[in-house]
Amino acid sequence: MISIAQQISEVERELAQRREVYPRLVANHKMRQSIADYQTERMQATLATLRWIQKHEVAIKAAAGTPDWMQIVAGNTEES
Repeated sequence: MISIAQQISEVERELAQRREVYPRLVANHKMRQSIADYQTERMQATLATLRWIQKHEVAIKAAAGTPDWMQIVAGNTEES
């Protein structure tokens, strides 16, 4: 299972890569600026969501009644 911290790290890596690649794509008319902005904003929203989950992980686990709430998200429970 991929931890929240690992997911955050991957999204941060992806955002850094987009900051390097997208300006070149826009300059070479391979991508519109509006598309680059939109895709970057979506990834930034994903990062914000993951950080929120990480910040509230204890409460989420308590509400779910399980020490491993990611199992529920992944559908790996007997209750599913």
